[in-house]
Amino acid sequence: MQFINKHHLIPPDWDAWFTTANGRRTYDYEADYGELHNLDLAKNHLINEQNGLCAYCQKQLTISTASIEHIVPKSQNKALSTNYYNLVAVCKNPPVDPLNNKRHCDKERGNKLLVNIIMLQDCQVTKTKNHSYFAANSDGSLSTKHSIIQELSDPIDAFLNILNINHHSILKNNRAQLLHKIIEPSKNMSHSEKSRYYRAQFHRILNDKRIEYRQYLLIWFGNKIGIN
Repeated sequence: MQFINKHHLIPPDWDAWFTTANGRRTYDYEADYGELHNLDLAKNHLINEQNGLCAYCQKQLTISTASIEHIVPKSQNKALSTNYYNLVAVCKNPPVDPLNNKRHCDKERGNKLLVNIIMLQDCQVTKTKNHSYFAANSDGSLSTKHSIIQELSDPIDAFLNILNINHHSILKNNRAQLLHKIIEPSKNMSHSEKSRYYRAQFHRILNDKRIEYRQYLLIWFGNKIGIN
């Protein structure tokens, strides 16, 4: 659910990273996966491009905990299966949620088509504008923003549900614990002190793109300081 900026040039070594052992540039990720010996270089580029965070849930990623995700699934368009603009880094082996027996991110999505929110600039939070599609709740959950039109609310709901972005034991609980840890010092502050504290936290998080669950925190604090 973070904005992925793909508006710059393709990395100069991209084709080399997707070249098989016999020197052939592959366009079939699934068929040639075992022969792509430089695939970790592509994965590392994607992780760095995303500031070390999963494109969907914003958990912190490493080479060993990340996998390459196809925005348009391989089964839907094989020609895009090694296309730079179609690939992001996501969680590799998320655990099962005991509440609904689901995983999250790529492992839960499978080959289902999703609205491509993460490539839209208005899915990022700025100093003057909050997220256009999601609301953040104090219990760690994310929900569809009430103000968006009906034509958009259904695909946004699907995005949250298909990816299980509110995975209870991992994502939802972790976000809630992180939020409460940040706001704990403000418990006994006056209204004006709390307002200044929330504003300072918002700008701290805005300026550090590697904070885990960053979008959730920005949406929550942005709402509290009047950024809609």
